[in-house]
Amino acid sequence: MTIDNSPYGALFEQMLNTTFVAHPYHWHVIGFMSDIDNITLNDLNEHYRRYYTPSNATAVVAGDVKPKEVMKLINKYYGDIPFQPPPPEVGTVEPEQMGERIAYIHKIGQMPAFMVGYHIPEFGHPDVYPLTVAARILFTGESSWLYQKMVYQDQSALWVGGDCFTLEDPGLFFAFAIMQPGHTAEEGQKTLFQQIDRLKNEPVNAKELEKAKNQLESEFIFGLQSVSDKGNQIGYYQTILGDYTKLFDEASKYQAVTAEDVMQVAKKYFGEKNRNVVVLVPEMPEAMAPPQ
Repeated sequence: MTIDNSPYGALFEQMLNTTFVAHPYHWHVIGFMSDIDNITLNDLNEHYRRYYTPSNATAVVAGDVKPKEVMKLINKYYGDIPFQPPPPEVGTVEPEQMGERIAYIHKIGQMPAFMVGYHIPEFGHPDVYPLTVAARILFTGESSWLYQKMVYQDQSALWVGGDCFTLEDPGLFFAFAIMQPGHTAEEGQKTLFQQIDRLKNEPVNAKELEKAKNQLESEFIFGLQSVSDKGNQIGYYQTILGDYTKLFDEASKYQAVTAEDVMQVAKKYFGEKNRNVVVLVPEMPEAMAPPQ
């Protein structure tokens, strides 16, 4: 219901449906309401049998522990679980997008909104770091290019945002804007594309670049403060990348990004043929609609 009852949840769902046509990322994790309505106990048991097995698990223990005692506990609670082959890997590779895709959603709402998305590489790919810096410069915080332009200067948008949605397989770079009354989604897209073109052709100044990299580095380091945080990150890198030690180089990879790197990935990924646009067309409830 958080998807179906929210115009913005439906917007993101449609962005996935539009951007990914072959890969399972086409479907939102929660699925559609009919999927939930039709789940059976056998479905749940089969899903559990296939995926919740030691061959598909990464056990992480963090803290002031003694390894021998930990291994005893792992063997105690996991040792009797019968071996199950790991689930099949996703073999589908999303084909190269050959042209811009545009979708419209008509839902009850007050303001028009839109999302724009581009295919990007998977988590751990070298291009992800300059792409993440680009997202920080374009969308994050009140000093970002889009926020300054659309919210402060033009006063055409109530809110703008975006991020790198990095996943195990190639993911999504997306922007999202809610427009002010009297301003259209098409107007907002025009401004967004202008700022993206600026990113392609104008080197980010040193101060903006340093700020973005410092923010990313500090957020990453502060995200490792607790014992639980450390364990979660170690488990994530081991599970997704197959090597938890890559975690130790993450902060330095953000700091190594240059203005030229940002320009290069903007030109490489933010082309019209790789672009997906989803527009929210707000509609009034029937009870409030004016008579014909």
